[in-house]
Amino acid sequence: MKSYHKIGKFIELNKHIAIVTPGFAKDENDTTCIPALQDFVLSLSRTGVKVTVFSLHYPFFQKEYVWNNVQVIALGGQNRKLFKKRILT
Repeated sequence: MKSYHKIGKFIELNKHIAIVTPGFAKDENDTTCIPALQDFVLSLSRTGVKVTVFSLHYPFFQKEYVWNNVQVIALGGQNRKLFKKRILT
């Protein structure tokens, strides 16, 4: 965590990024689901930024899990139309 000094006080800078995506890897072995996004999330995580990924459709189950020390919240939409309308409205 970085901090800086301002008028006699130290202020910690916490960084947390939430990423909303249609799909994300279901585990560390799943390298085919949006590889560029996986690389981006890994690089952010390695620089000390806390990342939470919200996956709307893939994987097809609904649960929270940890992928390479990154919190992933899978909503299990399974590409259903009703799910898309509910999220977008």
